[in-house]
Amino acid sequence: MASFDNKEQCDSCGEYHHERSMTFDRFGSLCFSCSDERDLEGAQSFMANLTDTGYDIIHTGGGCTAFYKRFGSCYVMVTQDASHEIIPEYMSDVGLVIGVYPDDLEGQHLFFVNPTHSNWDMISGLVLQAENAAKALNTISAWQKVEA
Repeated sequence: MASFDNKEQCDSCGEYHHERSMTFDRFGSLCFSCSDERDLEGAQSFMANLTDTGYDIIHTGGGCTAFYKRFGSCYVMVTQDASHEIIPEYMSDVGLVIGVYPDDLEGQHLFFVNPTHSNWDMISGLVLQAENAAKALNTISAWQKVEA
């Protein structure tokens, strides 16, 4: 809702701000402060969900860390700028790294995405796709070993 001086009302805190200080999306109109808070809550929820679904935090070398989960002969890693800590302010510049790494390719990835937005539902879906790719690669690898 616009005020008499053409300012928009934040749907979260109720304060009025100039249009340039607002974000508009499917959640409505939010001032930058409320939008940043929502992104932080989403990032924290996303990281908690990774931990709850069996992801461990590992050191990948040189002080870098990542969320890590093994699927047989493959593993999935989720990281941001060499850290498992996901900072919403870095999403537009750095994004996330979501990759599937088969053991027999020694550090090379087969499935790799780099979302640079903060739609956490969509990012969770990308992690699920990476897990499905890891499971499929593990099954293919198992069949290749049986046939060999």
